[in-house]
Amino acid sequence: MGVAVDNSGLVWLISYFELLTFNGQEFKEIQYSDPFNDNESGYSQILIDEDNIVWLYGNEQIYSIQEHKWQKHNTGLSKETYVITMSNNPVSKEIFVSSPEGVAIYNLDSTNKCNSI
Repeated sequence: MGVAVDNSGLVWLISYFELLTFNGQEFKEIQYSDPFNDNESGYSQILIDEDNIVWLYGNEQIYSIQEHKWQKHNTGLSKETYVITMSNNPVSKEIFVSSPEGVAIYNLDSTNKCNSI
């Protein structure tokens, strides 16, 4: 289970199989359909950066949600590993993903593509 709050005060919650938001009055399930993955492994990490981009780790992928648009990013990590934690640097706009394999660093370029550094 993970919890993060965006700049508008919306609470984002992840569990093994769900992504929910809570606006202070009601919960809303957020759906993401990935034709290449059935979401069996769920989401295990959530992070909201200074630009209000929601970052999720699940299904061996990193996902970002910006203005209701989903984008899937390849982690570059082997399928045998898992993400321990995600954090960000608000100055450099980098996302740090730690795993037993080490730390992977990503940033969004001007086209909003996630690049591994």
